[in-house]
Amino acid sequence: MNRASLEQELLRSHQRTKELAERDNLTGLANRYYFDESLCHEIKKQQRDKSKLALLLIDLDYFKFVNDNYGHDIGDQLLIAVTKRITSCLRGSELFARLGGDEFAITLTNLESAFGASTVAKRIIESLQKPFEIGHHVITSGASIGISLCPSDSTDVKELFKYADIAMYRSKSDGRNQFCFFEAKMQETFLENFLIENQLRSALTNDEFYLLYQPVISPLNGKI
Repeated sequence: MNRASLEQELLRSHQRTKELAERDNLTGLANRYYFDESLCHEIKKQQRDKSKLALLLIDLDYFKFVNDNYGHDIGDQLLIAVTKRITSCLRGSELFARLGGDEFAITLTNLESAFGASTVAKRIIESLQKPFEIGHHVITSGASIGISLCPSDSTDVKELFKYADIAMYRSKSDGRNQFCFFEAKMQETFLENFLIENQLRSALTNDEFYLLYQPVISPLNGKI
């Protein structure tokens, strides 16, 4: 093998290795590593340009039900089909990634206002309304979307993810198949619920619960 051929083979090998490191094997989308790196870059660029950026976290509703009832092969095919539908809602300039499992993320850049993010979120939710035909199965799959904004919510990658995640769980708790923007009061509610859950777990472990009976009194004669 001559020098030129060797260099071309090394280049192809490097490109294959780079793609494996940055791409999700199933969907071909960017993976979590590449998305995080790109988001850091976009935040720095946004700060220079004084523009707005939105992070959308997307979680499929009832995906575990699909895996448990139809098998992981059908679940994988559903993820591929969902990827195609969501991609059709985008212009092509956005960064679209699969973070793992049934969780996806999109970065929207150069926004004039939050309206641009809500428009994309609406298109995604509407695109998933039509049932998917996979094999012999007809599967309905919606999505819950949480949105955080830079710089109004944060300019830190970890905080933007945390806030979008909190907003996404609010979407789920409010009925699923919808989107929600992060608000500061959500974090207070999230932390309060987290503390209550921890206290309940501790109380169960330490056998701290006790039973109280509330009397039922007749309004007719006042007797119990």
